[in-house]
Amino acid sequence: MKYTLTFLFYLFISNSLMVAQIKGKVTDSDGNPIPYTAVYIKNSTKGTSTNLDGYYELNLNSGLNTLVFHYLGYQIQEIQVDFKNEPIVLNLVLYVSVYSLGEVVVSSDQEDPAYEIIRKAISKRNYFLKLNENHTCNAYTKGLIKITDAPKKILGQEIGTMDNNLDTNRQGIIYLSETVSRLHFQKPDYTYEEMISSIISGRDNGFSFNRATSANFNLYENITSFGKGIVSPIADYAFEYYTFKLLSIDTSNIEAKLLYKIEVRPKIRSLAAWSGILSIHDETWSIQSFNLQISGSQIQQPLFDTIYLSQLFIPVSTTSQNLLQNQVFGFKANLLGIKFEGKFVVVFSDYNFANIHELENEKIILQIAKGANEKTKQYWDSIRPIPLTKDEIRDYTLKDSIKLIRESKSYKDSIDHRNNKFNFSDLFLGYSYQKTMDRSIFSINSPIELYHFNPIQGWAIGSVLKFSKYLIDANDYNRFFSEMKLDYGFAEQKFRPSLLLQYQFNTRSKSFIQLAGGLALSEFNNFESSKLFEELSNLLIKKNYLKYYEKQFYSIAYGRYLNFDWRWKSNIEYSYRSEVVNHSNYSWRKKSLTYQANNQADYFTDSLHISKPQHIQLTNSIAWNPGTRVEISPNQINLLESDNPRFFMTYAIGSYLAKKEFYHKFEFSVSDNFRLSKWGELNAFVKVNKIFHKHTLDSPDFIFQHENGLFLYNKPNRLDFFIALYPYAYSTDRQSASWFLEYDMQGFILDRIPLINRLGLKELVRYASVMIPNSNPYSELSLGFGNIGYKLFRVLRLDWVHSFYGSSYGGSYLKLGLLTNVGIGN
Repeated sequence: MKYTLTFLFYLFISNSLMVAQIKGKVTDSDGNPIPYTAVYIKNSTKGTSTNLDGYYELNLNSGLNTLVFHYLGYQIQEIQVDFKNEPIVLNLVLYVSVYSLGEVVVSSDQEDPAYEIIRKAISKRNYFLKLNENHTCNAYTKGLIKITDAPKKILGQEIGTMDNNLDTNRQGIIYLSETVSRLHFQKPDYTYEEMISSIISGRDNGFSFNRATSANFNLYENITSFGKGIVSPIADYAFEYYTFKLLSIDTSNIEAKLLYKIEVRPKIRSLAAWSGILSIHDETWSIQSFNLQISGSQIQQPLFDTIYLSQLFIPVSTTSQNLLQNQVFGFKANLLGIKFEGKFVVVFSDYNFANIHELENEKIILQIAKGANEKTKQYWDSIRPIPLTKDEIRDYTLKDSIKLIRESKSYKDSIDHRNNKFNFSDLFLGYSYQKTMDRSIFSINSPIELYHFNPIQGWAIGSVLKFSKYLIDANDYNRFFSEMKLDYGFAEQKFRPSLLLQYQFNTRSKSFIQLAGGLALSEFNNFESSKLFEELSNLLIKKNYLKYYEKQFYSIAYGRYLNFDWRWKSNIEYSYRSEVVNHSNYSWRKKSLTYQANNQADYFTDSLHISKPQHIQLTNSIAWNPGTRVEISPNQINLLESDNPRFFMTYAIGSYLAKKEFYHKFEFSVSDNFRLSKWGELNAFVKVNKIFHKHTLDSPDFIFQHENGLFLYNKPNRLDFFIALYPYAYSTDRQSASWFLEYDMQGFILDRIPLINRLGLKELVRYASVMIPNSNPYSELSLGFGNIGYKLFRVLRLDWVHSFYGSSYGGSYLKLGLLTNVGIGN
């Protein structure tokens, strides 16, 4: 009852504070609302859009105003309104457009007239792409994500009402947010967004993730990257991807130009191409509006069932170009049986092309103003261009009315009490204990994951205990993090504990300081990864590719961003290192064989030895990503990757303390990725290593390659990884140079093959090579398939790898890679 009274009070206050000078509802001839109809003042860029229920609101200029109502497929209507400072209610019915195909008759052996229209639109693509002048404009966005159906359990665990977001029909709004921004566009392609205000239903802190620039779809670009590149219907090569059909010619267009309404469809359903309706102006051959959709499987995004996109461009007398007036981006998705849909609407208005000043820092693409999330309800009622629907009003009302309850200690403690209960699934997923009011969380990894085997320890059990706590003040989100590893080997009968402490501070520079120490087993090649497949090789084929030494260590590290492009990290570590030996010969198969000694590796030229146990090393590394662009909020900076190459440089000086011997180690690498238009993507990585020393080095200080000797392996998404090179091969104490190329065709061929295209696979071509002194270069060429799996779980790739030593053929191998780090022994 209390919530009902609150809701009615909210409706009364909302209506009494309405400041819109004209409002109404837009419907079709049957009385159905027409959502997202564009409503704007003629010859201006001042306008709005109807909401999901067809309602609109708009502030007018004093005197005569000509309002334009526009929705794809309906007659554009102009209504003159004489505004005399009195509120006006104007409801409107839109009628289906008057279409005519005249005498056009298309026979089976003739080309549809749509193709010639599209050719003319393609010929003007570059013109309109580059036509955009420097300008500013206002942008209002509304983001809504709603669960439309949810199971009661996921993986056997009750999900309840998802923090009271679900009603009895298992439906409900889980995200509702609005923003108001000022956009600044500068040729050729830089857009800066200044977020002035932001509101999230049920929250006083935080900022909306829906931004005017977050979903930048431009059909004048050949390709729009959204997971996989989506080909535009007017791309230079559109006829390879689309079929076109002229549905009608709109002769009722008030702009005195014919409008061609064209249906676009992919030639093959699996191609990354839109389906829907495209409306093109006669004579100018520009896009007037479109309403398109694409399935998630077409762009290798299995989370999404369908993605929707519509845009409307309006003519303005002060410029020669049509301007984007509104955009609607939507989707339907399914995550573990939870069905949800989202709608993100952007209304652009008040374009200005005069007196545009150049922006000082083109690296900043978003700046959120201080106090943007502190605006009052009265402010939002006065500035909101799209009225709220009844569901949205209800969501704001209910979540705001219980916001104080949800922020209370008793409520958060009750939620923690429920979530902290130990469930059977925690045996598989690990267990977490959270104290929300204290902003802290404690977790332990799954016992099943941490039970592991290797010949040194035999069967071993470990635990990883993690604790983190946020320390929040007015200007920063600082974080304390600790991790304790406890590892005990039953055959070795030895316990090895280690502890890491980290403090992250100054979120603008992303600074941290870290202390670590303890006793641990470390791999000689320093390539730590999930050891599931390596340990299975021990138990099944009795091959112990992983080689360890023991390290008692103490280290301190510090790192921060020097500016947007540069990140620096320094680390000093003292360690006492010693060799270890096998203590177990256990296996599931081949029990009569003996494991290879831990200090031996098949393809290492010497024994893996530790002869100088006391070691200290100072390492400094610099990462440089020129042109990094950033998003800045009042309390932090979010750095985004740039389109430029990424450089990484490391210098380390090491010393064997007892011998007073020194060495210097350098590493330099550069990586980049290239979008090859419709052909996919090319990724490249080059790395050079060099060691200067006068005395012999212990094995852990060598240069090692990242290799793999198994059929099954982890982390194939690392580019600097040799799929078929055996462990410890091509190690050196002098220098090495390696390079890696991977061409991801993203289904360019397979999408065109019937039946095969239903699998959603992508073609992968890979080349990798390494050179070290006194050895023939090693190289491998592989052909493979990626995106293997089912629905969301597409985490596999299969490669047929051919290896070469110099010009000599070294053999061919099938390799199955897992794209994620799962399994025992982490």
